[in-house]
Amino acid sequence: MRLHEAMLFQWVNPKAWVMVLAAAGAHAGLAPDHLVRTAIVVAVFAAATPVACALWVGLGEALHRLLSGPRAGHIFSLLMAVLLTATAVSIFFTSPEIAPGG
Repeated sequence: MRLHEAMLFQWVNPKAWVMVLAAAGAHAGLAPDHLVRTAIVVAVFAAATPVACALWVGLGEALHRLLSGPRAGHIFSLLMAVLLTATAVSIFFTSPEIAPGG
């Protein structure tokens, strides 16, 4: 994906919309003027984005090094499968709408 395509994709990215709406709602009472509120949200995003990106890149690189071998990748995949299954079973037995006998 090219840079301009990635930028355009954000307009249809539901996670981006949820993040923006949550940020706007969280900062709604910070200042009476909407321009000040907007400036606060922009400043928070501008400060947090480089830190978050650096963290993702650093952890991704560390995880890549850790899982580069075929055995480590296989063990990781099995662990993720077990955790996903445990989550699904937990949801099934704790959700009142779908729990057996519920």
